[in-house]
Amino acid sequence: GRLVHLLRVPEPFATSFSPDGKRLGIASLDRSEAVVVDVNKWNELFTLRGQEFGVNDVDWSPDGRWIATSANDETVRIWDGGTGRPRFTLFGHAAAVSSADWSPDSSRLVTGSADGAAKVWEVSEAGGRELLSLSAQDSRAGVIGVAFSPRGDRVMAGDIEIRAVKVWDVSDTGDAEWANLFADPFSFTSVAFTPDGRLAASGSERRPEAVAIWDPETRRRLETIAPVEPIDAPTDEWDMEVSPDGGLLAVATGPTTEVWDLGTGRRAFAIRSKGSLESVSWSPDGELLATAGFDEFRAQVVDRSGNLVAVLQEESGPDAGKEVVAARFSPDGRLVATVLYPPGRPNLSDHRVKIWDWERQRVLRTIATPVDDVAFDPRGDRIAIAGPGGVELWDLESGQRVATLGGGTGGLLDVAFSPGGALIAGSALDATVRVWDADSHVQLLQLRG
Repeated sequence: GRLVHLLRVPEPFATSFSPDGKRLGIASLDRSEAVVVDVNKWNELFTLRGQEFGVNDVDWSPDGRWIATSANDETVRIWDGGTGRPRFTLFGHAAAVSSADWSPDSSRLVTGSADGAAKVWEVSEAGGRELLSLSAQDSRAGVIGVAFSPRGDRVMAGDIEIRAVKVWDVSDTGDAEWANLFADPFSFTSVAFTPDGRLAASGSERRPEAVAIWDPETRRRLETIAPVEPIDAPTDEWDMEVSPDGGLLAVATGPTTEVWDLGTGRRAFAIRSKGSLESVSWSPDGELLATAGFDEFRAQVVDRSGNLVAVLQEESGPDAGKEVVAARFSPDGRLVATVLYPPGRPNLSDHRVKIWDWERQRVLRTIATPVDDVAFDPRGDRIAIAGPGGVELWDLESGQRVATLGGGTGGLLDVAFSPGGALIAGSALDATVRVWDADSHVQLLQLRG
C-alpha cells in the first residue's frame, strides 16, 4: 500500500501497463495524446500523437506488439508497442470511442463508442478489419466500457446510462453477428441466402452492379457474378432473391433483370425493361418470377425460362399512371402485392399497395398508406407494410389495419417475416434492425449497425 511514484500528467484519463510491466501508457484528455514512460526511471519514452478532442483509453496488447488509443474523434489508432510508431487507424464508429480491450491472443480488439455499438476488429500486420458490430441496450445510449473474457470467446459491454451490461458469445458458434462482408459502400444493395444456408449473395465492392457469392461459414468469397450486358448508368438501388430450390439467383438492377444458375455460374435468362427494374420475387414453387421497378407502370410475371406469363397494370382509373416499384408473391402463390408511387415529386398520400389475383390480372384490394416495402405473412392472412411510420399490419380479408409496429427514427425501408410467421423484422433509416413478435406486436430485439 505504499506510494512508489507520483507522475504528474495533464488530465490523465486512463492507463495501461506493458505485458512485462516495464512501461506504462497514460492517456490524456487535455492534450489529445498518450505518453509512454519507463516505470523504473519514470522518464518519458515516446508520445502517441495524432488524434483529436481527447484520448479516452490506452490499451497494450497482451503480446506487447501493439498499443491502441481510443479518442473522441471517432477513431482508434494502433501504434507499434516498441517504438510508438503509428501503424494504422480503425474507422467505423460514428461517435467518440470510449474504451477498448484486446483479446488474449492479441489478434482482435473490441471497441466501445457513444454511437451505441461495440465493434470487434481483426488486427494484423496488414491492418485492421471490422468483424462484428454489437448493439448497446438502447439506441439512445452508448457503450462506456468493453472487455474480452479470458478465453476470448465472449465480449462484455456496459451501457453509458448505467442501466445494463450485455455479454455476447463471439466464438464461431455464438449467436452474435458472425460476418461483416464487403460491399459497394455507395449502393443500396440486397442480400440473399440459398434455402439451405450454404451460400450467401451480397453486393460486391469491386463493381457496384456485380454480386459476390460467399461461403457464410468461412466468410470466403467463392465467385463474383457480373452482368453480361454492360450497364451505362448503374442504379444505386437494386434487389436480388434466390429461388426456393436454391438453383437460380435473380438480380434486378437497371433496365435488366438477370437470372443466374448458381450451379453452373452461367446466366439462365434476362428480362429487359424500359424502366429501372429494382424488385424481384419468386413464387413459392420457384416456377414464376415477378419483377417491378421505377419508371415502370406495371409488374410482370415470367416463368422459369423467362417467358412472359402475366402483366399487372391498371389501364384506367386514378392509379393508372403510377409507377409500380415493387412486387411480392403471397405464400400460396395466388396473389401478388405491388407497391405504387406517383411519378415525379414524392407524395406519401398517393402511395398504394395493390393486392392482385395475378392469374386473372385483377385487383382484389387497394391499401392507401405510405409504403417502402411489403411482405406477406407466411400464415397467409396478413400483410406487413414498411413505411415512414413503422411497420403496419393489415388483415387481407377485411382490408383493415390491425396494428402499427413503431420504432426507427426516419421510418422503415424493408420488412420480412420469419419462415414460420412468428417474428417480423424491419430495417430502419437510423441504422437499426428491429424484431417484433408478430402476434403480440412487442419489440423483442434491436440490432444496431
